[in-house]
Amino acid sequence: HMAGEVAGRLRWAVNSTEWQPLGEHDGPEFRYLLELIHETDDRAAVLRFVRFQDKKRALLSRLLVRRASALVLGLSNFRDLEIARTKGKKPFLLRPRPGPERPELANFNFSVSHEGDWVVLASEPLCLCGVDVAAPQERRDQANRRSDIFRDLETQLTPAEWAFVRQEGQRPSVGSDDDPA
Repeated sequence: HMAGEVAGRLRWAVNSTEWQPLGEHDGPEFRYLLELIHETDDRAAVLRFVRFQDKKRALLSRLLVRRASALVLGLSNFRDLEIARTKGKKPFLLRPRPGPERPELANFNFSVSHEGDWVVLASEPLCLCGVDVAAPQERRDQANRRSDIFRDLETQLTPAEWAFVRQEGQRPSVGSDDDPA
């Protein structure tokens, strides 16, 4: 163990785009890792995401939380861990908690965040901690780019149909200041 792990102080970052499981979320690797999370609600939350990238980040964040907790508690698997969530949906270790014989871990807690390529975790044995990761602005702009209907559907309509769409787009809308009605 590294000194930080023994003390409950961790700083981990995982590049989620480097993990490309065969079969994506239906593949055996992803399914096996998902089954390591025994809380039904947490497993279901991972699968509720539409995009596979989001499912990967959600699964990785849940695995990091469990790995950090198991490591700090000296457990070899996640079987006895119970991760719960605050009203604000922040995960925390419900049980087992470090015992009174481990006062250096009296307030063991962690924070996890994911966006873009990265899933990050920080943990502390005594002080409350928080971590947040944000993708660079240009990356967020790409992901949130509004669709250009004319470009995206260019080949779906004939030139005459597009001329009609553009003509209709120039007309004042009903109830606007330009509408004489």
